[in-house]
Amino acid sequence: MFAIARNTVRDKYRSEGRRKRSLSILTAGARSSTPGPLDEVLRSEERSELLGAISNLGRRDRDLIGLKFGAGLTNRRIAELSGLTETNVGVILFRAIRRLRRELEADIG
Repeated sequence: MFAIARNTVRDKYRSEGRRKRSLSILTAGARSSTPGPLDEVLRSEERSELLGAISNLGRRDRDLIGLKFGAGLTNRRIAELSGLTETNVGVILFRAIRRLRRELEADIG
């Protein structure tokens, strides 16, 4: 789930160039390996947005995303546990992630 969050946030900031530029201006000079307060606030905000978007998904989609990204299971193992086919698991995950991405991008615009 955190991999989805990280990738979605990256996509979000790529599509929102001015915010990224303003963040780089704010953090210019603070190039340490220890996350600063601004990093923590941004990470918290991103996590909150992602969790809100995930809560709008159906139960099955949330469960499959949790198994895939939270538990790190393969599509084959998820299929065995859920009674779905491996292909169906892949399609459901693809569509759920696409819905998450759209919702998070809509929050930007």
